[in-house]
Amino acid sequence: MNKVLILAAVLSFLLAGCSSTEVNDLDPAELQDLDFSVELDEQWDFGLGDLREYDASRIQPVIDGDQLFVVDALGDLYALDKHTGKEIWNVELDIGVASGITAADNKLLIGTHKGKLILLSQEDGQVIWTTQLSDELLSLPQVSGDLIVVQTSGGRLYGLELGDGARRWVYEVTMPSLTVRGTASPIIYGDISIAGFSNGKIVVIDNEKGGVIWEKPVSLPKGKTELERVIDVDSTPLLRENVIYAAAYQGDLVAIRLYSAQKIWNKEVSTFNDIAWGGTQIFVTDQISHIHAIAPDSGVSLWNQGDLHHRNLNAPVVWGEYVLVADFEGYLHIVSRSTGQLVGRESVVSGPVRSPVVVSGEMIYLISDDGQLVALKQE
Repeated sequence: MNKVLILAAVLSFLLAGCSSTEVNDLDPAELQDLDFSVELDEQWDFGLGDLREYDASRIQPVIDGDQLFVVDALGDLYALDKHTGKEIWNVELDIGVASGITAADNKLLIGTHKGKLILLSQEDGQVIWTTQLSDELLSLPQVSGDLIVVQTSGGRLYGLELGDGARRWVYEVTMPSLTVRGTASPIIYGDISIAGFSNGKIVVIDNEKGGVIWEKPVSLPKGKTELERVIDVDSTPLLRENVIYAAAYQGDLVAIRLYSAQKIWNKEVSTFNDIAWGGTQIFVTDQISHIHAIAPDSGVSLWNQGDLHHRNLNAPVVWGEYVLVADFEGYLHIVSRSTGQLVGRESVVSGPVRSPVVVSGEMIYLISDDGQLVALKQE
């Protein structure tokens, strides 16, 4: 059984390597009074119950059309009007949920702590089928045509039939003895799937039979201790213009050509958050909560916003001309894509926000660890 790396253990490790004069550098940055040019208004809110008790801080909503779908830690599934927050229907599934929801083809997919994958109707939330997989489902299932690709915490990637959940294929890696708790979501592109694993590798899989087309390390282990050598790929790979961008915790951010597996560039950036695409930039928040804007063709740093260091920022999300990140105190920070300057800040919720912010048009949605779902819009 592999051991799970708790964030507190990471902090202890960092503190152990610091002198007494360096410890203050690990304190969260104090927020400075600034003249902000972008302000947000809360449109509506919805309570999901405290998610921390059930380790469900990865739960996030999904938007499909005019509806927002969200599930709480106990399996209560809701369909809401995304504009008003008005409840359309809800279903009590009585399951322990570990992550968010995938919406596709008028269906919903939900994974559980106990490895169940459930397909439901978007119309009324009724269960169509349930299939049992090997391990906890912490990532979002992906759908393309009649294929579902889902990754488990135990290092397995499944290809399943959309019609009945039957197994088409399974790919498995040997898990390292120590990993970060979390799993990157796979991505599907045509006839292939791309997935990152806790052994630090990116793997490209044939969707028909599950055969490996190629695999390549994002990073190689460094350091002497088991903790120092963790290189978990918890960040969902990003595919744009036939280039895969992937990142590893305590490792690198890399760009790899999809068809040749040739590495174009690598940059030392450690993260377990997803990467955001901005056309001429990619954005990533690193493990000390610096926000990086990087040129996708060369890996050159365009700017680095460090004023929010150690505020436990979640994954960056592009919103028009801005990048959004939320922190451990419930603040949502608005950053200029072009300059990296902080141009807005809202105290949105009362607790940490670890799940990704979701953007739909001009609307912004986020869920705090204590279960507050909030919708916002620019003034």
